[in-house]
Amino acid sequence: MLSTRPYGPDDAAAFVALNREWIEKYFTLEEEDNRIFSNPGLIIEAGGAILMALEEQRVVGTCALVKLDGNRYELAKMAVEPASRGNGVGSFLMSAILAKAKSMDADALILQTNSRLTSALRLYEKSGFRRVQESAPHSTFRRADVTMVRDLRQDQRNGI
Repeated sequence: MLSTRPYGPDDAAAFVALNREWIEKYFTLEEEDNRIFSNPGLIIEAGGAILMALEEQRVVGTCALVKLDGNRYELAKMAVEPASRGNGVGSFLMSAILAKAKSMDADALILQTNSRLTSALRLYEKSGFRRVQESAPHSTFRRADVTMVRDLRQDQRNGI
């Protein structure tokens, strides 16, 4: 049975391990990764949120909302443990983080990713994100070459 809960201080090691796994598999850690990993709670202190996905009581995934400005947030640091991939954890976590964003009165979610992460791109597109540019020149991460956005105000107008 899948569930989510808000990030707590005891989740730092799991948050870091889940994200390090995919980053190091495909890319290299960057300065901003290390800054976030040194204290994930900074995301929350700055007005964002982190959710942890659990199967029974075991953490199997995580995702963050980083406050940008106004009511805009970046969907960031989404990760699912390798053994749980392909089992719907990513979709479950995406639904939960979208609900969390709406509860925080977010107008828009922005994410930056890489074109090599085809499974992630499919999940984002299936979840209503659309590509706004193939290159992310203002990204904090060198690895980002795709920027996507989901307009949550449009969701409200459509009753979603």
